Amino acid sequence: MNPLSQVDIESELQRISNLLENQITEHAKRLRVYAEADRTFDIAFAKARREAKHVATEKITQGDADDLATIATEEERRVRDDAEAALDAAKEAGRNYREILSGLRTLAANQRALVSG
Repeated sequence: MNPLSQVDIESELQRISNLLENQITEHAKRLRVYAEADRTFDIAFAKARREAKHVATEKITQGDADDLATIATEEERRVRDDAEAALDAAKEAGRNYREILSGLRTLAANQRALVSG
C-alpha cells in the first residue's frame, strides 16, 4: 500500500469537510422534525389525559389517566420516537465525520513534518 500524498490528504480533508457540512444541515432538519413531533406528542398526551379524566364515570387516578393517554397517543409517540432515532443517527454521523477529520489533520501534519524535515 502506497502512503497518501499531501495532495491526497488535502483532497480527502476537503471531501470529508463537505460531507460534515451537509450532515450539519441534515442534523438541523432532523432537529426541527423532532421538535415538531415532540410538541405534537406533548399536546396530544395532555389532551388525552384531560379527556380521560373528563369522560370517566368515576374519579380516576393520575396514573390511570396517564395510562389511558399513553394508549390514546401511541401513534404520536411512535412518530416522536422515530424522529428522535433519526436525530441521534444524524448526531452520530456528525461525530464520525469530525473524528475522521481529526485523524486526517494529524496525518496531514505528520506528512508535512516528513516533507519539510
